Amino acid sequence: MPLLNSVTTPYAEALLQVVNENSQTEEMVSEVKQLLELINDSPELEKALSSPILETDAKKKIIIEIFSNKVNSSLLNFLKLLADRQRIGILTSILDRFLEIYRENSNIAFAKEYSKSYLRYLFQINEILGIRIATLINIAYYFDLMNQIKFEINNHTFVKWSEDYLKKYENSE
Repeated sequence: MPLLNSVTTPYAEALLQVVNENSQTEEMVSEVKQLLELINDSPELEKALSSPILETDAKKKIIIEIFSNKVNSSLLNFLKLLADRQRIGILTSILDRFLEIYRENSNIAFAKEYSKSYLRYLFQINEILGIRIATLINIAYYFDLMNQIKFEINNHTFVKWSEDYLKKYENSE
């Protein structure tokens, strides 16, 4: 994994730098999560983008056709850059690394590193740290949820997304 990180980290950091400069960080995080979900739900797309047979121009054409109306211009340009540099095959690793770096840089990243059993232990011994960590985890959850809602509203897909979201949690009970 360290070898892959040495390739993915510069691209992930570059994307993060661009979105920070344009004040698009939260929007980009939401779009990257959706893009990862789309790729994970579509193995054919991942195979096409990773294919050594398909030429760079064909991959860029696929990227433009699929994503031009779904992602902002910064992310679209980034995807085309990856295609040009023949790194589009490791797109999911780069996007995962982008999210990882984003979380590391956020103020609430450390809270997500505690296990449920450790938090349970802190609650059992009435340790104030447990309450503080749980609060930060809840804030992180609501922060992510609000960003997702904002993204869905902006893309006019909120109604479908909210129905799917509610079904997901209704079935888990």
